[in-house]
Amino acid sequence: SAGLSPEHIRTFPLSQKLFERMLPSYLSLGALLIFVGMFLDAFDGLIARVTRSTTTFGGQLDSLADVITFGAAPATLMVAFMTRQLAGASPADSIVPSPISEHALGRLTWIAAAIYVSFTAIRLARFNVEHAQADHDHRVFRGLPSPGAASILVAIIFFQDQDIFPIARNFIVYATPAITAAIALLMVSRIPYKRFDRLLGRQPFHQVLMLLLVVALFWTWKAPM
Repeated sequence: SAGLSPEHIRTFPLSQKLFERMLPSYLSLGALLIFVGMFLDAFDGLIARVTRSTTTFGGQLDSLADVITFGAAPATLMVAFMTRQLAGASPADSIVPSPISEHALGRLTWIAAAIYVSFTAIRLARFNVEHAQADHDHRVFRGLPSPGAASILVAIIFFQDQDIFPIARNFIVYATPAITAAIALLMVSRIPYKRFDRLLGRQPFHQVLMLLLVVALFWTWKAPM
């Protein structure tokens, strides 16, 4: 739409303008599709249990799909994001993420992406093994779940595509490889995380206040939040 005049742009439907504002790049579109994958992943197991069609094969296939949706796809988006952000005025000035990049940031970006994909697979394989044990505590997850890890990476991409907080945006670009590696380590850690469905029942009053505060912040400052 760069070559269109303001008069032409004003003729676009309001929904199209909002869509272009929310998804100003193909990276944001890819991030949105990963969020769609999270939504579908939240309901596929529920639907299988309701229809009594759960199988061991389906569980393994679900984990393989999660490695792609929450491992390979976010890592690929992160590398594409860093490639775009580190593009110079000429190809010679650009920093291209690669294991043989001449720039340290290019090598670190590629290594962080490779670690993220590998640790996602390890996280899901460990979950399958522990979930099959009779004494497994189903109330918590051990290690950050892969959809939660992917949501952090795609949130960074959404944040960068919004024209807000330029200083923070520039800092996040250079911190993204470290953030990616930290998220990967959280996935294979033993830190307990409550299951989402466990948060829907009776909760302490301070947790209810925290939830209301988060909702209020999202409502007041939608783009930054």
